[in-house]
Amino acid sequence: MFNQVIVERDFSGSFIPSIPKHNLAMNLSLSHRFNPAFTGFTRFGQRYISSLYVDDQNSDKTESYQLFNFTTGADLVVGDYNLLFSAGLNNIFDVDHVAFVNINSADARFFEAVNPDTFFSA
Repeated sequence: MFNQVIVERDFSGSFIPSIPKHNLAMNLSLSHRFNPAFTGFTRFGQRYISSLYVDDQNSDKTESYQLFNFTTGADLVVGDYNLLFSAGLNNIFDVDHVAFVNINSADARFFEAVNPDTFFSA
């Protein structure tokens, strides 16, 4: 038979897990139209996430972190088609941070690793 154990706990006054107190994102985008068919662009981004709790008891939490990203590219118009080329780097300074939080993990494995700096192109 399966026995179910119910334990009542009072978490009043605790912060809700996985929600940071501060979440700030800022972006700067610069573009220049060289001619009617060709536009170049550059984007800089910054994101700050404050620490957040990982369980209802607020017994453990992540560290705050700040990320910087960069993208550059071109927008080319060829007849009825619009071609977009871009490349960039996310997490320029290779900051270690938590990518995902497993809330109330039974075996206290709350944190999942993040990829290091990431280059992309499209």
